[in-house]
Amino acid sequence: MKQIQKVSNSFQSDTILRGVTKAEEQILFMEAEVQAGSYSSNPLSSYEANSLNLVGEEEISREIEKLKSEKETI
Repeated sequence: MKQIQKVSNSFQSDTILRGVTKAEEQILFMEAEVQAGSYSSNPLSSYEANSLNLVGEEEISREIEKLKSEKETI
C-alpha cells in the first residue's frame, strides 16, 4: 500500500509539474507575441521622432533659401 501511495503521489506531482510548465510556456509565448506585435505595429516611430529632432529650423530655412536661389538662377 505504501509503495502504491508513493507511486501515486509521484505521478500526481509529475502531472502537476508538467501542467505548470506547459502553462508557463504558453504565457511566455503569449508575452512574446504581444512584444512582437508592438514592435511591428509601428517599428520606425521612435527612429522617426529622433531623426526629426536632428534637423533644426535654421537648417531647414537655409536649405529653402538655397533652393530658391538655385531656382532663380535657372
